[in-house]
Amino acid sequence: MPHFTVRAAAAAFAFILGLAAVWLSGLTLKREAAVAEWLVPASDISVPAVRVAEDDAQQVYRTVLQEMFGGDDAWRLLVIRAETLDCSFRDEETGVTEFGGLASETVSNYNAVRGLPKRLPVLPGIKARLALLESCEYASMFKGREPDGRANFNQKFPGSSGYIQLSAIGFNRTGDQAFLYVARNCGWLCGDGWHVLLRKTARGWEVESKQMNWVS
Repeated sequence: MPHFTVRAAAAAFAFILGLAAVWLSGLTLKREAAVAEWLVPASDISVPAVRVAEDDAQQVYRTVLQEMFGGDDAWRLLVIRAETLDCSFRDEETGVTEFGGLASETVSNYNAVRGLPKRLPVLPGIKARLALLESCEYASMFKGREPDGRANFNQKFPGSSGYIQLSAIGFNRTGDQAFLYVARNCGWLCGDGWHVLLRKTARGWEVESKQMNWVS
């Protein structure tokens, strides 16, 4: 048999083997996908697809500051933590919550984002003066200065209502419900912490309900 015939036959055989390997790998991938779908159906995977306008977070924060801390008063000074604060809401094991009207998908989104500290956005539309204070700088005012730490804060920010802290915001899928944690420290025995539920209406974001976590 001529050499070129042997080479041609070998090339054809190699080509057929390649096609078979591709075909078999395709079957394997399909079989793997089928097994994966049988084990964990895609329809059972719940990943909130949140649709939120870019400025909704700004509006939610603005509404909270206006309604809870007098953000519409031009004479006020609001001292706010520069980055979001992490605060859990419900028992992760039992999933029990007594917050009326709060959608489970909103809680899921809140729990997904609350532990990811980020800087607060620009907050336009607030008449009060705003001062963003880093948490480390706030802590340094009190470290080793228990008797006069509050005096140091008041001297630097005279007339302020305290140190306000805001969490990241959880939204529902349609982007018309928002949930966050808000706290304020205004003295050694002065402060409070709240979880706040807001609803987006034709008039904009409005506080729907609040739940106090602690007060001193």
